[in-house]
Amino acid sequence: MNNADMPAMPIKEDVWADPRDPGKGIISCTGLTKREAFAMVAMQGILSNPYWNEFGDFSADGIAESATRNADALLAELAKETT
Repeated sequence: MNNADMPAMPIKEDVWADPRDPGKGIISCTGLTKREAFAMVAMQGILSNPYWNEFGDFSADGIAESATRNADALLAELAKETT
């Protein structure tokens, strides 16, 4: 498993796959991946700028792409530091 897919704030919790139907069994949850957490914070930063809609492609898809691109750049930089 690569660094981007590791849990950002690991928790180990077993929950019912479907609380209304215990017959479906239990699944293990670990929370957001590091990539998802970094993208979430990048998106929050983009949207907190009062002028966010005046620069670049800031449709919903454009914002998501920018946030993900920033998350990937951070993960790439972190990988450089550990090698």
